[in-house]
Amino acid sequence: MSSTKIDNSQLLHLFNQLKTEILQSHMMEKTFVLIQELLTAAEKSFNLKKYFWKSQDLFLFMVGQLQRYMPQSPKRSSRKKGGNREDELDFVVVLLQTFVCLFRETDILSTRLTVIKANKGQAIKDLIKTIVIHPLTTAQQTGAAGISPAAQLLLSGADRNMFTVGGREKETNKLLKEVLDSATSLLFELICVVHQANCFSMEDNVLNIFWLMKIVEAQEQTKSFVQRLMERLTSLVSSSGKCLSPANAVLLYRQLYVLKNFLEYGTVVAKQIRVGYAEEFRYYIRKPVVKKKLSSEFPLTSPTIELLERVIDYVFNKTTAQQTSFR
Repeated sequence: MSSTKIDNSQLLHLFNQLKTEILQSHMMEKTFVLIQELLTAAEKSFNLKKYFWKSQDLFLFMVGQLQRYMPQSPKRSSRKKGGNREDELDFVVVLLQTFVCLFRETDILSTRLTVIKANKGQAIKDLIKTIVIHPLTTAQQTGAAGISPAAQLLLSGADRNMFTVGGREKETNKLLKEVLDSATSLLFELICVVHQANCFSMEDNVLNIFWLMKIVEAQEQTKSFVQRLMERLTSLVSSSGKCLSPANAVLLYRQLYVLKNFLEYGTVVAKQIRVGYAEEFRYYIRKPVVKKKLSSEFPLTSPTIELLERVIDYVFNKTTAQQTSFR
């Protein structure tokens, strides 16, 4: 018992030391290494997650870093070499993955709810607004929608580079895919957060799914985000090989969960999915196809198929979406 107390005491000391270094870091390269250390430690220790959520300063700092590096800076976009931007995208991926880790399985912490509710959920709002941004556009640019994933699949196959324009380097494409996957996972966690927050009966509760959807639909780049999400989903289920890896199977579940909430609680974005991507769900993202991509031994297989059925029902208007007004 005493050993456990000593271990926890040492962990708290190390966390506070790491936290101080992160907050005092003014260079992206150094902050990257420190956030990576935070992620590694958080993956191994639930207690470290508890320490993280006891105050909001580190959370707000990380939100600010994501806001800074997710959009393409006009100065950076004017440079001929893309190495610096690739370093920034690496940093963005680590930030997103760290947020996902820190949100996962921490809904029992009352301190987390206190942090995310602060200032009427402004930090969560900032996160939502940031993760739908395309990393190769500036903060002032908006995403332009292209042809549907089904048409792209017919033209170019499932393995085409769908994330950059004009055939950019493979490394950049790989990073953009990682950013999108991590952003989707974080959005999944944030949707879970607002559903969980709404389970607590509080008069001043502003965190609910309608509040989140209002923020999502107010962003000019949401349409582009949905397009990229659908491209990635279509690519996953149309990929060569028998079964998806466990990581991709989890990603598929999260993608479908995000789409299900968009369709159930959204208005504009729900219409975009139903009108723009019906062909995908009719010919590519079908139950028999998805079943073949999921191992029968994987725990998420059955829930994923059930989720897919719900999404398909919403796409083809077999299920009535929620009509509750935004708060």
